[in-house]
Amino acid sequence: MECSNLLDVGCGEGYLTNLMYRQKNCQIVGIDIGEDVVRKARLSFPYISFIKGSAYELPFNDNSFDFITAFEILEHLENPETVLKEFKRVAKKWVAISVPKEPLWRILNVLRGRYLSKFGNTPGHNQHWSANEFVRFVAEYFKIIEILKPIPWIIALCEVEK
Repeated sequence: MECSNLLDVGCGEGYLTNLMYRQKNCQIVGIDIGEDVVRKARLSFPYISFIKGSAYELPFNDNSFDFITAFEILEHLENPETVLKEFKRVAKKWVAISVPKEPLWRILNVLRGRYLSKFGNTPGHNQHWSANEFVRFVAEYFKIIEILKPIPWIIALCEVEK
């Protein structure tokens, strides 16, 4: 997959963004809604562009990035549909998205004694998808090229159809 530029949505402190930067021969921009994590990312990885912004309203023109990544953010959103529409608007070619696989995610939390009063639901997780549900959801917006299921996640590599 050729890539001249990549947008990492929900980049957090930039660790995964930096790994992608080191692997890809392309310009990378990280965006996150958290001011503190963006500040930390800028300090840790000054050679990468990090900006504060919302996945609901990406501050970029249509077809701005060859590739968009969004790892572990959709489950935190109230309206993930709106975000996928934004990804489709901003991405030229590719989108890679990951979410926790349910109910396995909650079961593993319970087994490790975490979030027992919430039946294993991680605080801040508003969405819960099984692998089949997630595939159906993403397929409404993108052509799915590949689904990976490393425990306990689901990763979709998608092609943008304009």
